[in-house]
Amino acid sequence: FATYMTLSELFDARLTAYDGLIRAVQLERRQTRPIYIAVDEWNVWHLVGQGASTETIYTLEDALVVAMHLNAFLRHARTVRMANIAQIVNVLAPIITKPDGLFLQSSFYPFELYSRHAGSTVLDVQWDGDTFSAGNHAGLRALDVTATLDEARRQLVLFVVNRSEHADAETAITLATGEFAGPVQVYTVNGASIKAVNSFEQPGQVITRENQAPAKGGTLHYAFEPHSVTALVCPVA
Repeated sequence: FATYMTLSELFDARLTAYDGLIRAVQLERRQTRPIYIAVDEWNVWHLVGQGASTETIYTLEDALVVAMHLNAFLRHARTVRMANIAQIVNVLAPIITKPDGLFLQSSFYPFELYSRHAGSTVLDVQWDGDTFSAGNHAGLRALDVTATLDEARRQLVLFVVNRSEHADAETAITLATGEFAGPVQVYTVNGASIKAVNSFEQPGQVITRENQAPAKGGTLHYAFEPHSVTALVCPVA
């Protein structure tokens, strides 16, 4: 699980490399017109033996990786202007159907969360806290974090993936300017274990839960559940 959670580094490394290639070509050719990146297909796709299955049933840990994809796209929002999930229904899909019904896979819920709540401006986030090491990586942040702002609605949204399998992450979230202006809506995607999956028989093993957290002044204290994706939707002044 810990090694799987290091995929965030691959996403960021690839997007950084593509951005660097574009800048290098622009410099060489004295090109000033901006050139953006379209991630034309992305998703989680598990290789099975020597082949790959497109009839993938996604676990909770796969949903965390979907959220890490979305966090990477937000961090690279200056250049990534389009990112298309592949596919939508029945093939590598967040929605599985049959003639008389459907169920939503674990991967549906983070995709819905970001689609509904991400603002139009991505913010720089400074972070300090626990780290972990796995695979070929050391010193990775336990929390994968991005934040957006919707100025018209005066709404800050913090997206957090807690990559710890067992530990809550007690945090203090501090605004550089302004203050929280009321209760925070909390949306949490989680399940009983990292291997939890939804099915026609049990469609609610991984879902989004909603509650509220009190907030005032410039600091919000919140504990992020282990193996979870959370959106904190914060009114700000």
